[in-house]
Amino acid sequence: MEAANSLFLVGFYGCVAGLTKVRLLRQKPHLLRFVHWSSWGFSLLLAVVYAGGKISLRGQWLEILPVAVAWVAAGSYFLLRRKHMSWAGKLYFGSWFSYPLLMAGAFLLDRIFFLVISAPVFALLPQTDMYRQGEYTFRSANTPLGPPRVALVTTCAGIFERHNGTSVDLEAAQFTALDSAVTLHILLSPHPDTTTVLISTQSRQFKAQFAQ
Repeated sequence: MEAANSLFLVGFYGCVAGLTKVRLLRQKPHLLRFVHWSSWGFSLLLAVVYAGGKISLRGQWLEILPVAVAWVAAGSYFLLRRKHMSWAGKLYFGSWFSYPLLMAGAFLLDRIFFLVISAPVFALLPQTDMYRQGEYTFRSANTPLGPPRVALVTTCAGIFERHNGTSVDLEAAQFTALDSAVTLHILLSPHPDTTTVLISTQSRQFKAQFAQ
């Protein structure tokens, strides 16, 4: 964890410092503000789409990229314009710039406090794809303080994917013994917010339920 925390700090502030050296951005720092608001707005739009239909961009890195761009742009803009900002601008953009330092300080003080402070970052971290076949993916849905969970993700139109919920009667450890040949069948479910899947392998067959 110490190494990951250090790597995160070096990567973020390294990118921020590097952008402040770009001549175009030094001359037109408002471009950084435009990139920040555009990327942040796009991220919020993705969050609304996910909340409304459980649909996200395919592959987890595409979901993280707009937030990362908005974060780095805000930090760079703060460094370039902090002496000319209003108090509201300093508070807003300064918060983006200072947040990694706050996480590092929380990590040194208390681990539980660190988990609380860094919860937004943990929510953005990519989870492990445990098994993938065709349009179906079993993906880890673990949280720092929660029990092991497994999510069912299916491909959607174009570059999108649909999240069909997390397992309600199956632990992540049960997927570790899956054979290489797996057949999945979606079964009818009496509950509209629950997806029931019949999983058949070379050695066994069982049902799993995934609830929204």
